Amino acid sequence: MKKIIILILVALSYQADAQLFKSRYEKDIAKAVKAADAALDTFDFTIPPIERVPQKVQGLSIQAVTNWGKDLLLPADVVKLMQDSCKYPGVLKIMDTGSKQTHIDLQYRQLPGSNYTNESGLTDGNGHGTHVSGIACAKDFGLLWPLVQKGLVEWKPVQVLTAGGSGNFAWITTAVNTEYAQDQTFINSGKFVVYNASLGGGTSLLPDVEAAFKRSYERGVNFVFAAGNTGQPGVQYPGKSLYGIATGSLNSNLTLSSFSSTGPEIVSAMPGAQINSTWKNNTYAVLSGTSMASPANAAAVFISRARWGPQLANSDKLKAYMKWVATDLPPTGRDDQTGWGIEYIRNILTKNPKDMGGITPPPPQPPVDTIPVKPLRTLTFNIEKDYSIIWASTATVKAKSRRMMDVKSAAYKPIKITELAVSYQSKTDAVNSERIVKEAIEGFFKSRGLQLLPGMDENDALFWTAHFLKMIAKDTKVELQVLKIGTDSGLYIDNPK
Repeated sequence: MKKIIILILVALSYQADAQLFKSRYEKDIAKAVKAADAALDTFDFTIPPIERVPQKVQGLSIQAVTNWGKDLLLPADVVKLMQDSCKYPGVLKIMDTGSKQTHIDLQYRQLPGSNYTNESGLTDGNGHGTHVSGIACAKDFGLLWPLVQKGLVEWKPVQVLTAGGSGNFAWITTAVNTEYAQDQTFINSGKFVVYNASLGGGTSLLPDVEAAFKRSYERGVNFVFAAGNTGQPGVQYPGKSLYGIATGSLNSNLTLSSFSSTGPEIVSAMPGAQINSTWKNNTYAVLSGTSMASPANAAAVFISRARWGPQLANSDKLKAYMKWVATDLPPTGRDDQTGWGIEYIRNILTKNPKDMGGITPPPPQPPVDTIPVKPLRTLTFNIEKDYSIIWASTATVKAKSRRMMDVKSAAYKPIKITELAVSYQSKTDAVNSERIVKEAIEGFFKSRGLQLLPGMDENDALFWTAHFLKMIAKDTKVELQVLKIGTDSGLYIDNPK
């Protein structure tokens, strides 16, 4: 049984008693709730709402006369130069909330979209994806419009976020892996593929998502990501990915936007404050965020591929080129705020990659333990402690709260764990690896609570228990897989996928 969504992991405290959720432990509950709230943002299983920049969105019935980002990057002479010099076709994929495909300015060169969420259709009930799509592809003011007119651009909405602006990294993994076959068809036909993903949550590298990015990246697919809107150090994932180009946001005075996340992963920064673009109901709106800067950078990457073709087919070389061609912004030199600078289209069209010199090496890979991986071991636990999970449907939770305290204890269903079998690969000796596994499991089952979507049952609760146990253990020196979870009601998971 494969499930693709979980809303919120609501209890993560490792200190409280295993009987945490029993009503008589009110002080422990209050303490654990506080700890859980503090820990929520450190876990990356759910992508939070995309835009955290305060917005007062007002749909405009007519397009604004100017869009400062487009005017800056595409003056009239650059538009002509782009149309004259670009000759290689490509496909831009927008991973977002979908797109309002009926918008009058988004009718051109659009491919049938795909939806990887639990919602149906591609109507974009949020508006975010429509806005992002317009920055890149809209008639007249989209940065790729001159190439759309020339027939070099096709673009596709790939929905991985709901109308509420949230999603799950499992959807992104599924989307990239599923789109891979189509991407290879495009590449084999002589086209290139660029993705924009104006989304993110947390700062950890997620192995499954990274593996999906890596496979496509190594085949020449380019990924452009928003850096995040925290206004603090720490680029949000997937902007932090080893296989993409992280983008910060600039104000109209070409200084860093106050909301833009910063960090060593930033490659460049693009206009992202007060950007006019397409919106719901055939209107237009002005938004701010690294979500607005990212499609501008994706357009710049697209133009570089359309201009120089096979010279930039290697993803490492393309990324190095974008660093080389960027115009530096204060402070002098590469920095964690704006990276190598702003990507002026004029530079991309005129600076030949053959003059770049050596390829800048990709970011260093995470440290790899040099101890050889030991053979797969299976460990079956004799349950001596009260290993249990407590779960509830989101239907029982107050609309504006994620706190356990807002839910009556009776609304939660306990499941006692009676048997647990796991397999693991170890990068350390047998004694230490077994200790690490046992400690990870014991820590995991202390105060374990899950909040699931309405309609999910105990089997779902067990599925996600196995999933999160594996994720919690990923930072240890073992790779863990849950083989079976036996319970007092006879439920189990056998080799979850």
